[in-house]
Amino acid sequence: KPEAKVSTIVRKLDMYSKVESEFKVTTATGGYLSLIGWALTLILTLSETWGYWRSRTTTKEHMVVDSFLGQKLRIDMNISFPALSCVEMHVDAMDVAGDYHPYVEQNMVKQRLDRNGVPIGETVEEQVNVVENKDDIMPKDYCGSCYGAGADGECCNTCEQVLSRYATKGWATKDIRRDSEQCKREQTNPLGAVEDGEGCNLAGFMLVNKVAGNFHVALGESVVRDGRFIHQFQPEDAPRFNTSHIVHHLTFGENYPGIVNPLDSVVKM
Repeated sequence: KPEAKVSTIVRKLDMYSKVESEFKVTTATGGYLSLIGWALTLILTLSETWGYWRSRTTTKEHMVVDSFLGQKLRIDMNISFPALSCVEMHVDAMDVAGDYHPYVEQNMVKQRLDRNGVPIGETVEEQVNVVENKDDIMPKDYCGSCYGAGADGECCNTCEQVLSRYATKGWATKDIRRDSEQCKREQTNPLGAVEDGEGCNLAGFMLVNKVAGNFHVALGESVVRDGRFIHQFQPEDAPRFNTSHIVHHLTFGENYPGIVNPLDSVVKM
């Protein structure tokens, strides 16, 4: 029969041929070893099954409401800009709540750097009007120009007044800060001696709302116009605006033992 022939051929392929029962020898040692083997197999099977059930994760969905929304988040930083002078560098912050914070540098100091990154002079807080009794250094009948930003006949006797009128108009103040008679007269700020090609180091901290947002260094002066945050600059200044930077230290929130700041020592050139 064909079935018998196939069965015979398959039997010849059996690599584990059986020993006839009359040739088998059973011993007590073999029995003990068999029991131990079965016991180990059972233990391993049960342990793997138990481990599988214990390792299963349970997902629980929950929502947490931040009850400290009104608090401020502290951001500490120490960043160097090798190709950006201290006069050009301003830090602005904005968030999803619609708050705009131009020039958030009240708690920061700037350090001028030469082309090799070596500090020049001492660290300073940026300020323009540092002359005391400004009204006393000019004649009583003096009426300074507002350079087109004031009303007809209005006087701008101090640099602060000139800059205020320009800010009201939404005009950039970079050039007028440098060229106006009032600002030249009152300028004793060390940043006034900044030369082209210098760098700047910014160190200190800022306080921002605890909501999603960002802080940035951008080209031009920051103004809020019609509810929009914009930067004013001359188009010819854009090609040379280089924000290459070295993050020496940047942390968000309060420090604690073992904290790891992933942005520390990051270099972007």
